Amino acid sequence: TATAVYRNRISRDPIFLTAEASSVGGFYAVNRCGQVLLATVNEATIVPFVSGQSNNLELAVNLAKRGNLPGAEELVT
Repeated sequence: TATAVYRNRISRDPIFLTAEASSVGGFYAVNRCGQVLLATVNEATIVPFVSGQSNNLELAVNLAKRGNLPGAEELVT
């Protein structure tokens, strides 16, 4: 199952194509007008954001483990 962590509109026009941007840890998207967009995650702040905003400690810790991300050190004692 999936859990929505954050939603934000990145384009007024519909996105019709996406591709992984593995070199930067995000994805490229192309909208109907031909704009190429790049979306990434701030790896230094995503775990504290998930634990604080969604109040989901389990999700934050699992995200840190699976993605080898910082931020869970103070969540686990």
